[in-house]
Amino acid sequence: MIKQRFREYFYFTRRERNGIIVLLFIICILLFVYIYINHKTFGQLVELDDDFKKEITQFEKSQELIEKKKKVYTKKKQYTSIDKFSFKTRNQLFEFDPNIVTQVELEKLGFTKRQIQIFLRYREKGGRFYKKEDLLKIYGIKENHYNHLEAFVHIKKESSPKRKEYKNLVFEVEINSATMKELIKLKGIGRSYAKKIIKYRELLGGYVKKQQLLEVYGMDSSRYNQFCQFVKIDTSLVQHININKAEFKKILRHPYLDSYQCQCIMDYRELMGEFTDLKQILENNLIDTITYNKISPYCKITD
Repeated sequence: MIKQRFREYFYFTRRERNGIIVLLFIICILLFVYIYINHKTFGQLVELDDDFKKEITQFEKSQELIEKKKKVYTKKKQYTSIDKFSFKTRNQLFEFDPNIVTQVELEKLGFTKRQIQIFLRYREKGGRFYKKEDLLKIYGIKENHYNHLEAFVHIKKESSPKRKEYKNLVFEVEINSATMKELIKLKGIGRSYAKKIIKYRELLGGYVKKQQLLEVYGMDSSRYNQFCQFVKIDTSLVQHININKAEFKKILRHPYLDSYQCQCIMDYRELMGEFTDLKQILENNLIDTITYNKISPYCKITD
């Protein structure tokens, strides 16, 4: 019984025996190939001579030098614009007075176009440089930038503060007839503000009181207080609007009136006829009290 079972497990047909033989043959071939590949050398072994070793050493050193240069280049890229300024202009600096230096000279000193615009605009608005540190007032000039310029800044005596002269100032400027040259004599008034004062004067028809200068675009109380005591007003030079004759566009041109108020005046004049008293504008609620007090010095009803 046991012998019969043993035979059943280890009995192979002829076909199965042939398959086993083929499989064993393939395994032998693969084993031979594996042993052959592991023992085969590809090329000949080369011994390194001294010259070749030197070349390798030089190559490694060159690679180290390249890496160092890359690090230096990376650091240079991290420099700020102020650092670039110092390298660019270190040998180009010269003495200059910030109160009279020209645009061309500022370019030679290494200032950027944006800095030059701010620099010149600051002077046009009446700004002055009384000491070297005042350069830091200019937007874009940092301490590092200033440190490179400090030794070359030379403010002349005539361009130093004239506070005593302003305290003892005796001339006055009549604001309704003043030219630009006369206006820029006022402390705190440069060409830019002088233009604005004249332009607003034309829109109003003239100033009737000093406080109206505070209505000029950009004017603040600190600047106004610097020159208001040297301003006088001749109200006889004020131009008036005849509200019985003026056209809609002419009345609307005045900064104190809006289109609705102008239309109310025109409608009243068309329905009721000409005004006989200027107060009729207020009495008939054509404008409010505040506007009336502001506009009344500029209005008339007869030629």
